[in-house]
Parts: sequence; C-alpha cells; structure tokens
Amino acid sequence: MLYIRTIIYSNVYMRPIGMISDIYSLSDREIAESIGKKIWRIRLYANITRAEMQDITGIHRKTIRDAEIGNNITMATLTGILRGLDSLHLLESLVSRDEEISPADMVNNKRKRRKRTQPGT
Repeated sequence: MLYIRTIIYSNVYMRPIGMISDIYSLSDREIAESIGKKIWRIRLYANITRAEMQDITGIHRKTIRDAEIGNNITMATLTGILRGLDSLHLLESLVSRDEEISPADMVNNKRKRRKRTQPGT
C-alpha cells in the first residue's frame, strides 16, 4: 500500500492513500454518515438486530439507529456500539499510546515557542 507524508505542526503522520480517497473533501456530516453506514453494515453482517444490540450494549435501539444514520452521538456511545460489535479495532489508531507526550515535554515545548516580534524591531 502506498503512503504519503503529511506534515502538521512539525509532526509527520503517515496516511494511507486509497482507503478513503478524499476524506478531507467530505463535510463533517458526510463523514458521520459514512461511519454510521459502516456500523450498520457490521451489525447486519453479524446478523444482530437493534433490539439485540440494545441487550448486548445497554444502549437504546433508537440511539443505535441515530448512530447508523450519522446523527450526533457521544464518544462513549460510539465506543459501546463498536465494543458490542467486537469492532473496537476500528478505533485503534486513535487510541495509540505511542504518541503520548510527557509533562516534561509539554513544558519544554512551551519554552521553545517563538515569541511574537513587533514590526520594526
């Protein structure tokens, strides 16, 4: 798989090409709908009804429907639904512990910030 480097605030992230061809051109609503469709497909593939999901997760079936159509839900709801579908791996790249910043690094980064200069000086 091809990768491109994206530089954001002096950090380099690797982003696969072709997984979602143009995610940056999608609106927040379109992204939410895509996530909802993925949840819906996973649930149907597992042959689980919304009522069964409610029993498994403790999340009301109407809230599960809201997630599947892309309505706003909480992170806890998303996590609960994915846990109930045995699909927490979909969040793995967001929960990586490798990228944690120590308090000492945070202090050092504050010291290194460029100070604003006034024009003419």
